[in-house]
Amino acid sequence: MKRCPILINVSRDGLIDTKALTQAFKCGQISYAVLDVIEDEPNIDEELVKLDDVLLTPHVTWYIEESKRALRMKGIEDILRVLRGERPIYPVSE
Repeated sequence: MKRCPILINVSRDGLIDTKALTQAFKCGQISYAVLDVIEDEPNIDEELVKLDDVLLTPHVTWYIEESKRALRMKGIEDILRVLRGERPIYPVSE
């Protein structure tokens, strides 16, 4: 592993072994980490939480302008489908 890389995980939990990540920080192998998903949430490793160079976010990295626009467009598309008498693509469960 290249010395002092930055780790960013915004995909799924379980991809990053948090114990190994904490150890990598202690050994100086990682310089910074941004984690939007964490293994075994909500039971996050306390040592990881205490590290100064770790940014933990609560599953919000998807929440950018493009994502919000896409959500609005899907809602509008479904409303138009219902108005035309068609079934919605994204129905709410009954």
